[in-house]
Amino acid sequence: MAKKQPHFDTEYAGKGYLRVYYDYDPGEPEVRYYPDGSGHPGAPSWVEVTKIVARIDGQESDCLITIMEELGCSFDFDELEQRILEDLECDCHE
Repeated sequence: MAKKQPHFDTEYAGKGYLRVYYDYDPGEPEVRYYPDGSGHPGAPSWVEVTKIVARIDGQESDCLITIMEELGCSFDFDELEQRILEDLECDCHE
């Protein structure tokens, strides 16, 4: 059975929503000292957007990232990835 890719949905224009597919790594906590005296600085969590589609009436569009690239549009994913990461981490701490 194929593993589902996580996604984040956000409504738009009251007619449907954007579904953002992403990869997520929760990071690793810092370990100050192992029994042998070594340690590990840890690693931050991260999110990478892999696909964005429009969903209207249960139908999913082609990947909007591909369409934007074909049209020569650019989009900064940093803010979107940060929003998803904050949402994920907020859910983890409830």
